[in-house]
Amino acid sequence: MFVVKGRFRLRELGIELGSGAVVGELGLVAPGNKRTQTLACSTDGELLVISYDEVRQLQVQNPAFGFYFLQTVSGRLFENMEKLEAEVAQLRKLLKGPLPASTQRPTPDELPSAPMLPPMRMQVLEPARR
Repeated sequence: MFVVKGRFRLRELGIELGSGAVVGELGLVAPGNKRTQTLACSTDGELLVISYDEVRQLQVQNPAFGFYFLQTVSGRLFENMEKLEAEVAQLRKLLKGPLPASTQRPTPDELPSAPMLPPMRMQVLEPARR
């Protein structure tokens, strides 16, 4: 989706998005088109929506679009990796400090929560027939 106008919020991450933002691109290529975030409207807004079939068709018709889409998706994956690495670093710092005396290891409730990522799976797409 492309934010034309308005403000939107990714609930799980608490990120605000405004005009010009692209969101939902991972859901187009994820197994089963599974979404990883929930987008909520913060103000009145307008979105442009594109389907998987339209993306696939554009990718064949316009290789420059295909490359842009690939860069957008891989960029988002790298952003997600950086956020996860920062969370892991925080957990490591937390674990270096004094541990709870009763267990000598934190309980799940004591650890910061992180959104679960869907399992990765490769899918082979057949080329479009002419």
